Amino acid sequence: MRIEEVLDPGCVQPGIDARDKKELLRAIASLCAGSDAIGGTYDSQALFDQLWRREQLGSTGFGNGIAIPHCRLDDAPRFLMGLVTTRKAVEFDSIDGKKTDLLAFVMGPSDKPREHVQLLSSVAQLFRNAELCNRLRAATSSAELVGAIRERSAPSPPTAPAPTETRCKLVHVFIEDEAIFEDILQVFAADEFASSSVIESNEVSGYLTRMPLFAGFWDSSDQSFSRVIVGVVREELVNATIRNIEYISGPLTGRTDILLTVTDIDFCSGSLGRR
Repeated sequence: MRIEEVLDPGCVQPGIDARDKKELLRAIASLCAGSDAIGGTYDSQALFDQLWRREQLGSTGFGNGIAIPHCRLDDAPRFLMGLVTTRKAVEFDSIDGKKTDLLAFVMGPSDKPREHVQLLSSVAQLFRNAELCNRLRAATSSAELVGAIRERSAPSPPTAPAPTETRCKLVHVFIEDEAIFEDILQVFAADEFASSSVIESNEVSGYLTRMPLFAGFWDSSDQSFSRVIVGVVREELVNATIRNIEYISGPLTGRTDILLTVTDIDFCSGSLGRR
């Protein structure tokens, strides 16, 4: 799915006036309420509620003045991407503490989490281009914004190297927040060159108490939700995987219900999770 295929020109606007984060999200919701992509089922208030609910899980402020608000909608027939800039930068609780003035936003069907994560990853990659961001900030019309995005699509995924050339890392994600577990799992499903499995909650305590790093820190009597995602990820994709997880969870440094570790692998062969 390419960005230009889901970009809705009717949901693109430069120079929005907003005093704070909520007002900015309300403006985005109003822009999207009339889009055919979401089927006319959601009015602006309902869309704002969905966007705001996602922000409560962790800010979608990407840093460097950029944010990527997003939400999943039960009845949306397809994906929608829009784009706005603000007249004055707005406080958005971003990872780096900087105010936000450039926002790309994504809405899509709730039953397509894998595609949702892939689209978010493509948008994030696109907005890592400083030249493009400067051009978007300087745009004075919706047509300029749309044209800049369409002229510069996200780069294609890397080609898988031969097995003898592949270097991988072992990624553990320990999760106690059931609301975002499925979304984080989809990060690994969306990566063509990752393999992952899940250790269920009734196995977690035994697993952790056998690891020196965690022995003595895990309460085996706790029966609340807990899962461990164990993933093998290509070395060059580890940083992107971590970023994609933080798009879902918000900054990991501010959470006490998610722990992510990355370790070296001396040898890797075979795969899991590709049924």
